[in-house]
Amino acid sequence: KGGFVQSTAFAKVLDQVNVTSWKIVNPQVIRVDGNNAIVAYTWTGSGTFMNQPVDSPTLVSTLWTKKGNKWLAVFHSETAAAKR
Repeated sequence: KGGFVQSTAFAKVLDQVNVTSWKIVNPQVIRVDGNNAIVAYTWTGSGTFMNQPVDSPTLVSTLWTKKGNKWLAVFHSETAAAKR
């Protein structure tokens, strides 16, 4: 569990994602500059990935970069939040 996954490898297992409920909590956009922004939020929900329960809540961040007229996700991270 954990580690880095290439997007091509992750795309091959997307059909094994089964989300039954979800909610985005406290979304934030942090502008780095005119062409880069970080979107951060807490994801809560339930479901499975590869027949294992998904972590909830999960801290999520994505770095978006503007190339021409398109915004592209260039980095994405999900980390299980500490249990209280």
